Amino acid sequence: MKKFAIIALICLLAPAVGFSQGNANRLVPAATDSTRPLRPGTALPLDKIVGVRQMMAQGAYVSAALLLEGYIKDDPDNYIIVDLLLNCYDELKLYDKSITLLKNRIEKNPGDIRSQYLLLEVYLKSGSDTLAADQVNYIMAANKGNKDIYGTVIQLLVKYGRTALAQSLIEKGRKEFNHPEFFAVESAAILETKGAYYDAVMEYFKVPRSDTLRFAQVERSLAELIRYPGAPPDVIRAFNDILKKSPDDPLALRMLGEAYVFNNQYPEAFEVNVRLDSISNMQGQLLFQYMRQCRERKLYEQVIKASEYIERRYPQNTIISEYKFYNAEALAGLGKFQEALTQYEKIIAQAPQQRDKAEALLGAAGIYRYDLRRYDTARRLYDSVVTAFPFAAWRFTAALEIAKLLVVEGKLDSAQAAFTALQNDRMRPENREIIDYNLALILFYRRQYDDANTAFRKVMAQYPRGYYLNDALINSLLISENSGTAGGALDLYAGALFYEARLMPDSVEKSLHAVIDMGETPLVGQAGYKLAGFYLGQADTAGAMNVIERMEKNYGTNYYFPYCLKLKGDILAQSAEHKNEAAEIYKSILEKYGNYPFIGEVRKSLQELEKYRLPG
Repeated sequence: MKKFAIIALICLLAPAVGFSQGNANRLVPAATDSTRPLRPGTALPLDKIVGVRQMMAQGAYVSAALLLEGYIKDDPDNYIIVDLLLNCYDELKLYDKSITLLKNRIEKNPGDIRSQYLLLEVYLKSGSDTLAADQVNYIMAANKGNKDIYGTVIQLLVKYGRTALAQSLIEKGRKEFNHPEFFAVESAAILETKGAYYDAVMEYFKVPRSDTLRFAQVERSLAELIRYPGAPPDVIRAFNDILKKSPDDPLALRMLGEAYVFNNQYPEAFEVNVRLDSISNMQGQLLFQYMRQCRERKLYEQVIKASEYIERRYPQNTIISEYKFYNAEALAGLGKFQEALTQYEKIIAQAPQQRDKAEALLGAAGIYRYDLRRYDTARRLYDSVVTAFPFAAWRFTAALEIAKLLVVEGKLDSAQAAFTALQNDRMRPENREIIDYNLALILFYRRQYDDANTAFRKVMAQYPRGYYLNDALINSLLISENSGTAGGALDLYAGALFYEARLMPDSVEKSLHAVIDMGETPLVGQAGYKLAGFYLGQADTAGAMNVIERMEKNYGTNYYFPYCLKLKGDILAQSAEHKNEAAEIYKSILEKYGNYPFIGEVRKSLQELEKYRLPG
């Protein structure tokens, strides 16, 4: 559960100079000048304070405490000594000594509220709940009508898990001040810890909108709550009940829409966003944001539904014309290529901005090139962008795609010339990297291994943080390890890469299998991993698992086997009945292959699985 937010105490905390590092974060405000019983000491030399702090930093709390007990006899009101000594007692769990020290302070000055807080904190730490409750009653009785005192005590109680006592104190404060919304944020956070998400939402909505500081916190807390596993159903019910009384509450509508999205209730989310759009006068921008969320999740039906609504509701809208591109992308994502092309044609014919026309041409060309494999039509559209539009970014993209098309068609000489013609000293580094890497690949396809190795190393040297760094490194190592000892395997692997670039999946599969069938070569691990990934890209999970099992049986010591093992974990993690097995694989990888570059990704995947993993 998210941690309870500690607020509104920063200005009350004791001066930093008065705390050791260990208790600098105590949730205890300083006393006012009129009640402070302690003072900054001047009698104790600085070198002695530094020495004590060094002892504490080294964990020598017993020795530090003995020194401080001597110092405090000579300077009993020095709050630096008092705080350091309390910190030592805290680390040593000598709560009785802390209690004695603080009671002595309070006896000298009953109005010392700071020591009263500290004493309450010691009781809470030590588990002395009866004494803690008595101390709470004492503090509240001595400070009737002080809202700040209420707030500090409530937060101390929540900090140490005494939520029942904190909740009773909140109810008492509401009666005392005759304000049912007082401490609503604190009450809501307590309810969250109990899993009472519906009631928590209701508490958050008690905070007045005029209290801008607290209400900003409410918005943040609600945004976190709707993302918490298990919370959305109760949260959704609460928002709907709020909207029954206040149908146009913008916060409730916005949060309800987000909650529906996180609970995968997209039709409901769409309807809420339509309502919110109608009362906000945002001219479709809120719906566009919803479209963007759906687009990121590849929820193409919802993208189309939202775009069609915007088209009907705001037909003259030019501010968010991007929704038309999202619509075309979604249609293509659903395999409705002709409808997507029709949408791009409308943009080309109607868009007032030239750059929109260029982008639509590129979108249509991409469908012809990647989905329909109609290369002549794609090339014609790319040529139109190159010749008709003066925007460098779109011109480069189109020319780059033309060069890649030549590779697809197997015209390596023409492709090399096209990539070379794109080179320009004023070009952005990431674009230069694309060109240099593709020129290196062409040399690899041609099996000019020495020249290709030199070109890959150039990419590594010139773009040390580039997108193709890992690919260039792997290809360079493969050439270095295989060109002299396993030339046949390297030829097959280079052929597989060329077939992959030419969109010839059967030939890719055949070539990679041939490398594995050759037995133990420096290329067998990389070929196995690439073949497993190839099958996964073809949605052939069984084929991928067969390759991984073959690698596990015959090549378990190969450097690339952990990559295959991670891929197996990723596949299993997608199935509810295999999540435990996936988690065990990830744990094994963390234990055995901690120096592999993907280890951070594995750790993150395991953490995600552990959130929902059943016991055993």
